[in-house]
Parts: sequence; C-alpha cells; structure tokens
Amino acid sequence: MKRLWLAIGVLMLASILIVGWLVIVPRSSGRTPENWRATLDQYLDQVYAVSETRPTVIATVRADQVTNFQETDFVTFGQGEYFSIDVHYPITETAQSAEPPVQTSEQARLGGRPLPYPPVELWCVQLQHADGKQAVVFVAQHEDMFIAEWVMHVGETAPFSPEFVDFVKQVGCALSF
Repeated sequence: MKRLWLAIGVLMLASILIVGWLVIVPRSSGRTPENWRATLDQYLDQVYAVSETRPTVIATVRADQVTNFQETDFVTFGQGEYFSIDVHYPITETAQSAEPPVQTSEQARLGGRPLPYPPVELWCVQLQHADGKQAVVFVAQHEDMFIAEWVMHVGETAPFSPEFVDFVKQVGCALSF
C-alpha cells in the first residue's frame, strides 16, 4: 500500500512540474514577437541617452535566411542575464562615453551561457545618424530550451565593408546602402 501511495505521489509531482514547465517557458520575456521593437528602442534610448541626437530608423527588414547569422564579432547589448552578452542595461555614464560602450566590472561578472546560434528570429535595422552616416544593427531572438532573449548586435557604420554588405545579403535582409 505504501508503494502505491509513493507511486501516486511521484506521478502527481511529475505532472505538476511538467505542467508548470509548459506554462512558464513559453511565456518567458523574449518569446513575444513585439519585443524586437522594444529591444531596439531600449538600445537607442540607452546608448544615445547622453547625446542630443538619436539616430532615425530608416528601414527595418525581417531576415529570411536566419540560419546564416552565425557567431560574429559584433558588440552585443541586452537586458537579460541568462546569456552572455557584451553590455548589459542599464548602461552607466562611464560605459556610454566609450566608443563602443564597454562593460563595467559589475556587468562583466554577470556572465551567462553563450548565445545559441543561429537565432530563431532576426531583424536588420538601418539607422541614419544626424551627421548623415548610416549604420546597421541586428535585433536577434536567441533561445535555448529554457529561455529566449532579444539581443542587439551592433553591425557597421558607413562606409560599409564589402564583407559586411555580403553578410547582410546572406542573412536575407534587403537593405539599400
């Protein structure tokens, strides 16, 4: 009789854990499609908070060859602490004054898991700075089996290298340079 109650208890506990996992994981912060735009706005607000002019978004394109977006040397920005990124929000004034902004010691200690590549969703964003120069940034949704996070990858500022232009085409973003 004790074994029967033990088996029932184990099955109930397992059922509760499975249902909890199925409810919580799909609702993690990065899994809603609208968050790519919020991630872009947060990046622009944080990085350009001390400058008087924020760049204008002149084009956004959803990449159709996301699997070609493999690990790069682009500086990464984000809010989550699960994945390892270069700069965590909020960006301190010291970090903002660097080009590109750098981590503080507190940000560096956060660590995290390596970003899983390729991302599951990718947006290419073309920016226009006040001085007329254009830049391209990428908003990528990285996820593993537990969590998803939107991460900014900062590309190049004009003049764009031929390798970078090819990279943008390979990920399936039809931006006009």
